[in-house]
Amino acid sequence: ADNMGAVMGQLMPRIKGRFDGGEANRIVREELG
Repeated sequence: ADNMGAVMGQLMPRIKGRFDGGEANRIVREELG
């Protein structure tokens, strides 16, 4: 997904310390479908 980088960039500051990268990646994939 082309938006992956942008979405991750927005999410990382908010989820930092709560999820590891793999978990964040999974969440973003679910959000993007």
